[in-house]
Amino acid sequence: MDYLSLDYYCDAAGQADAVASALNCLNSKLYFHCKTWFGAQRNWANMFMQSALLCAVRDCHGNLRDFGSLSFMGAHYRGMPVLPCVQDFALQRQRLQGAAALDAIDARLRAGQAVTVDTFCERLPFFLNFRSFDAPYDPARKHFSHFILIVGMNATEYYYVEDPAVLDRRQYRPHPQNRCVGIIAKQGLLPAFEAYAEVHEISIDSAAVDYYTGEAYLRDFLAAQLQACRHAHATPAGRQLSCGDALPALTALVQEPGAELFGQHALLQRSGAPDLKTFLSWQFYDVLAAKKLQAAALGCWEARLPQAAFSQLSLSHRYSVLAWDKVGRTLNTTTPERGEPGRRALLAALAAASDVEQRLASASAAFLDTQVAHG
Repeated sequence: MDYLSLDYYCDAAGQADAVASALNCLNSKLYFHCKTWFGAQRNWANMFMQSALLCAVRDCHGNLRDFGSLSFMGAHYRGMPVLPCVQDFALQRQRLQGAAALDAIDARLRAGQAVTVDTFCERLPFFLNFRSFDAPYDPARKHFSHFILIVGMNATEYYYVEDPAVLDRRQYRPHPQNRCVGIIAKQGLLPAFEAYAEVHEISIDSAAVDYYTGEAYLRDFLAAQLQACRHAHATPAGRQLSCGDALPALTALVQEPGAELFGQHALLQRSGAPDLKTFLSWQFYDVLAAKKLQAAALGCWEARLPQAAFSQLSLSHRYSVLAWDKVGRTLNTTTPERGEPGRRALLAALAAASDVEQRLASASAAFLDTQVAHG
């Protein structure tokens, strides 16, 4: 396979790949493998849909203890198909360090395989939040994982693919055959690999691809997401996860007198975010990316599902994308100098998003009812 000739985050004309741009660092690499093995013509957005719901987590006394996208709460919510394709990928992981990781990657590249690697991103020189080559790494502490794709090499360099959203362009040297592929000296990755390098071998069943890119999975996913909106879920620790009241909980959080957007909050302990604004910005980014992916998946079905109920559902998804884009932009343009006006603008954007989400839930229910009626 000539991996240098493949499209990754954009095509030869420079147009962004809507699916790849909406996926996290692991799923984007799985997507590239799928396109390589099964072709680019399938509805891959359908397969890689993720939950676009916000989830509020409360303790047994009803106090808000956690907040975020349901994709990140999926370990506690077993009834929701979060990252639904992953269980059908065979991900064989080999955890290595230093030069041993380089040797393993070289061997797989020589065998004609592209290599997915999870490593310590704070030591990746092309990563936007690179700290230093000797950034401290503590194996006993949780660190953010980050996946890169290595698609080729020469004697001293690797050819790699990185998400443009986290790429430091100042440190990026594109490959002359494909600007989506970067070049880095093997020794430039060694500091990150000395912390750890988890090398993945990936395979997937073709029957799973048929299901996840098909109409049956679209219905199953929408039904599961609608159920998640309507029902709370109890975790083994006695906490309650609820999507139906997440927007009211978020609105109440922003309204709290002590919840200054640029200040600290109890919710930040889990995330490591420096302030409430940054924490919320991360959550809104996750929701918007998932919304865009769902809208893209539905758009691929419009010619094949022309009924009015589906058209209304697809339109409602596009309105939802616009509403959450407005929420994110409102938050990101808020500064300490206009904190109170920014808070009021954010509350107005959240109110509009809440109204759109109610209409979206109704459109989903109406479409699913037509599917039941037609058997």
